[in-house]
Amino acid sequence: MGERVFVGGGHTTASLIAMCAEVTAIQSQALIEPLVGKWIQVAGYIHDVTAGWKETITVSLFEYPDLPDHHVYLAFPNAPESLKGAHKRQLLVCQGEIDTIKNNILMLNECEVIDILPAPPPKPSFAEEVALALDAGDDEVPEARKTEKAPLAMGEMRRFAELYLSIWEGSAVEGKALEAIRATYPENSIGRDAFFKIFREIRGPGKRGNPAFRG
Repeated sequence: MGERVFVGGGHTTASLIAMCAEVTAIQSQALIEPLVGKWIQVAGYIHDVTAGWKETITVSLFEYPDLPDHHVYLAFPNAPESLKGAHKRQLLVCQGEIDTIKNNILMLNECEVIDILPAPPPKPSFAEEVALALDAGDDEVPEARKTEKAPLAMGEMRRFAELYLSIWEGSAVEGKALEAIRATYPENSIGRDAFFKIFREIRGPGKRGNPAFRG
């Protein structure tokens, strides 16, 4: 395998798909031709994992918080064990080689797992919320029961910040990073100041704005 060349210019999976969304198939092919064979890092929530030909595993992702109107399909030639045991809605971080983009689908080959983070727990139904409230002896049943959340470990916050910055690099901003980690760990409390301190230590001097999340 030759030297890996990663896409530049601030491209993300979402921006690549958007680039081809409003053009014809032949125009799309011309746009992506310079990018085919280059590498890109990807982060998204697992939609499905399927077995393919010759021990290949294919993973389809939804990206957060982009609208789920497009998929990223990832082909892993070595069928890593970590993916065989992965579950839907877990956050997968990986990298792969751009193959094609068409019909709001980005396909990557030769993919490699960087990390897999836990899936957020399912939200209880309204009936379960009522039962919890009644069991606790509350005088009134709340619309959504408020529970004490355990703080997320500092080491886990650092790991998430390092992964986030490795994917979004110069386009990463702390406000959107905070939204992303809270969505990934809804069962934990994540202090704004504590997370921003870790984020800034890893990132170094940079912008603190809150522009649109790019995927």
